[in-house]
Amino acid sequence: MIELTDVRREFPAERRLGGIGRRTGPALHALSGVTRRVDEGERVGIAGPNGSGKSSLLRIAAGLLAPTGGSGRVAGVDVGSGPRKVARQVALVSGEERSFYWRVSGRHNLEFWGALRGLAPAVASERSRELLDRVGLAHAGERRVQTYSSGMRQRLAMARALMGRPRALLCDELTRALDEEGSERLWSLVGEEVEGGAALLVTATRLDDLAGRCDRILFLDGGRLVDEPSPEVVAA
Repeated sequence: MIELTDVRREFPAERRLGGIGRRTGPALHALSGVTRRVDEGERVGIAGPNGSGKSSLLRIAAGLLAPTGGSGRVAGVDVGSGPRKVARQVALVSGEERSFYWRVSGRHNLEFWGALRGLAPAVASERSRELLDRVGLAHAGERRVQTYSSGMRQRLAMARALMGRPRALLCDELTRALDEEGSERLWSLVGEEVEGGAALLVTATRLDDLAGRCDRILFLDGGRLVDEPSPEVVAA
């Protein structure tokens, strides 16, 4: 379902103050030859410290960030074909709160997203109400998103991701800002999607957040995904 082959991502050095003149310092090699596969109905976790390239890897798989080298396919779609085509098969859940319209309700945010996914208004409305209930936000669906806590927005992000019934689910720090009950609810919801055939790729800074939740846990170490990490990555 998710196939990454020798994926590399390099960020150029910053320019001097004011953005004028030559770039200074070395380029940042966030990913250096990542090759991995996630099958249908499989849960794969990626552990690594902040700044290790986890988010970059998911954004590449979602078609939101172009790799510097290598290639990738998700549900048969080339990740280099752009986010519009990839988004028909993939959903990314991240802590990017600015992607919501804060002045409208959670339900209207979901219905808008459903429209972008080609859902008819009646279908989008029914699906949004169903998902708000499943993530524990039925009581807050008519409230403006600007009144939501960080944990509530994280749950709303999961509901939004599932509006189009994705075949691959990419979760960046799935349970960030969530209490124990909220975390269990999202993991349960993700489990239902995986049992239905979706592939899951989920990241976490702490290994404990993935232990017992995934079929495989990989480690981002030196820009590469490895099965056996260095002691520094395990201790991070």
